[in-house]
Amino acid sequence: VTPSTVVTPPAQIANGGFEAGLSSWTTGGVSAPKAAAIAHGGTGSALLGVASGNEPLGDSTLAQTITVPATGTSTLTFWYQPHTTDGTCSGTNCRWDWMEGQLRSSTGATLASLFKLNNNRGVWTQVTANLTAYAGQTVTLWFNVHLDGAVPADNTWMYLDDVVLTTG
Repeated sequence: VTPSTVVTPPAQIANGGFEAGLSSWTTGGVSAPKAAAIAHGGTGSALLGVASGNEPLGDSTLAQTITVPATGTSTLTFWYQPHTTDGTCSGTNCRWDWMEGQLRSSTGATLASLFKLNNNRGVWTQVTANLTAYAGQTVTLWFNVHLDGAVPADNTWMYLDDVVLTTG
């Protein structure tokens, strides 16, 4: 009898480049994210929030659940491009409109805040997070643009692209 070794592949973020639209991602909120052609890499991205027109009150969310590999160092990277006509803010100072990324547990509890801000820089910005502390756990990558429903609209939106988990 020869023992067999089961090799578990590293966690992969499905469609992290959004080349297949928003497939493999869960969308939600009052203004569901849409596939977009403003890309950091490739030809696709996700658009969260509202770029023009009336501004709803609520969220625009995008999520994907993954299992962080049990061994090695796991690093999450992604790129976002922020836009707003509302006031700028960061962290807990954001009260009206904001954009954010979180790592959440399977029950929806926030494990880590990856970023939270509101600005109109309009340039691709990279975020890198070490997920090794969550080795072997199933977690949810959760992205959101919160809108305050202002009249007249002071819209906020971001593009998200190239969401990748590497393990070394």
